[in-house]
Amino acid sequence: LPLRHRAPGLDQRAPPRPRRQLYLCLRGAVEITASDGETRRFEPGIALLMEDTHGNGHTTRVVSEE
Repeated sequence: LPLRHRAPGLDQRAPPRPRRQLYLCLRGAVEITASDGETRRFEPGIALLMEDTHGNGHTTRVVSEE
């Protein structure tokens, strides 16, 4: 399972995923905006099944200092 570090202030657009993926926030907080405009905040301990395998993908924004 790959781990990714996201730097504070990151605001990144991501294309659709090649397959469903499990996202687990370990530290800090991010806001993820789906292509339909819905935004959700994720903090440590929150898991998300990302199913954006088609369409416009999503945007990830780090909203914490870690």
